[in-house]
Amino acid sequence: MQTRTFFFISIISFLLISCGTGLKIPQEQLSGINSNFKGTFINISHKKNSKNKASSDSDILTLINLKNKKSDSVSISFTSNNELKVTYDDVIGKTTEYYQGKFSKKGYYEIFIRKKNIQIPPVLHLLYSKIDIYRLRISLNKEKELIIDSYYKRGGNVFLLAAGGSGRTQYYFKATK
Repeated sequence: MQTRTFFFISIISFLLISCGTGLKIPQEQLSGINSNFKGTFINISHKKNSKNKASSDSDILTLINLKNKKSDSVSISFTSNNELKVTYDDVIGKTTEYYQGKFSKKGYYEIFIRKKNIQIPPVLHLLYSKIDIYRLRISLNKEKELIIDSYYKRGGNVFLLAAGGSGRTQYYFKATK
């Protein structure tokens, strides 16, 4: 009897504590992105949309985990293997970075900068869990602005003690002329 009660309370607590961060852009406003895409964008975002009130604007290089890199513009394209190719001017010259990801049927390209999810036991993580996810979704809107949808989730628990946080922000970047 006590096991059932504990199990029931655990599931109810999980459902009440879990939060969604559903930022969505209507499909009519998106033009989508595919493997033939090439474009150059101003590195600093001119607009953002956030549910968690992100503290500041960001740049493309910081979002793709290239911290302390400075460039006025960033070129984005895809290789024949559907890898994201990011090219920018650095103090040492032109630099190119590649990222593994996949195209979605909904018109965006998704990459995971970090994706760690440890749960003991699997699926029902009552004893121990550790989550560290940093995901980017890249698309274009009808105005030909690059949209980078940044999502993070970090947290964990040991038995009933849990902590963590998550957030989601969409950054908009204008194309260079």
